[in-house]
Amino acid sequence: MLEYRKFLFILIGCLILLSLLIKHMIHGNEKNKLLPVISLMSTQYIVPVNTISAIGSVKAVAGVDVSPSVSGTITKIYFDSGQKVNEGDVVIELQNDDLKALVQKDKAQCALSSLQNERYTKLYNTHSISKADFDQAQSEAEQDMAQFNYDQAELDRTIIKAPFSGVLGIRQVDKGEYLPSGQVIVSLQDTSTLYVDFFISEKESDQIQLGQTVNVFSDQTKQYTWTGQVLAVESKMNESTRGLFIRAKLLPPLDNLIPGMYVKVQVLLPQQKKVMAIPQNAIVYNPYGNFVYVYKKNRVYQRYIKTGDRFGDMIVIKKGVDLSDKVVVAGQQKLFDGAEVNVARS
Repeated sequence: MLEYRKFLFILIGCLILLSLLIKHMIHGNEKNKLLPVISLMSTQYIVPVNTISAIGSVKAVAGVDVSPSVSGTITKIYFDSGQKVNEGDVVIELQNDDLKALVQKDKAQCALSSLQNERYTKLYNTHSISKADFDQAQSEAEQDMAQFNYDQAELDRTIIKAPFSGVLGIRQVDKGEYLPSGQVIVSLQDTSTLYVDFFISEKESDQIQLGQTVNVFSDQTKQYTWTGQVLAVESKMNESTRGLFIRAKLLPPLDNLIPGMYVKVQVLLPQQKKVMAIPQNAIVYNPYGNFVYVYKKNRVYQRYIKTGDRFGDMIVIKKGVDLSDKVVVAGQQKLFDGAEVNVARS
């Protein structure tokens, strides 16, 4: 009987201890479940890459819309769309038979007046004619030559030539078409050298120097990046936009760049010293001062901070945290100074 009672007391004691242990485990888990879960990141040193960003336009070293200075009917076309041409190559010819005949007439008249002038010169040297007759002969020879030069210039205006070497665009006219003065025949671009033109704000103007490196990107050709150097800076601000006009020369290779293309431009500024920074999403913005939560031994503490420049997702911290600190980057909503927390597993 005594053995039975002893066994019964031991069993009851074990059950009580087991129930207390289970209760403690349940309350412990519930407590852990109620703690805010946070993510951490350590402060770090970064070397900022300072840039000035802008939107620019690609420009050829030379580019014009070829057009005639006189009106006329197109009789000959000497090019195909997309063709390369050299300076002086004939592009089109307007109806000019009358001018060609007139120039031929002028040549004959000049030859005649030249011979006559030579005869009058010999006669004058032998005192066979007066000075007045000699001067008249010279004047007529000069007038004939002037008329020839004038008519030749009129003829040349009907023969439209490439003003420089380059690549022609798409032809805008057809043979037999009447072409008014100034109408575009075709675009001509010299793409042997390309520039990018862009504007920067007035407050950034003192950071620009000749020779600075420029990186160029395009949304249409994302796999390509081009580089260049600042070539020229406008001597005055644009009065309407308060921007400063900059031109950079692009360096080879120049593949997939077309004059007139819009591009993104980044001007690289001199490298800065390394600075301490944290992710921008670690900052809690507050009317009384911005702060971060610093993690120490399962608790977080508020630290008011002084910030600097932003570089991508990072922000420079001038005061408030140390390099060894770990700051909360997610889960700040339920935190307060001194709150106990759980750190999420990464």
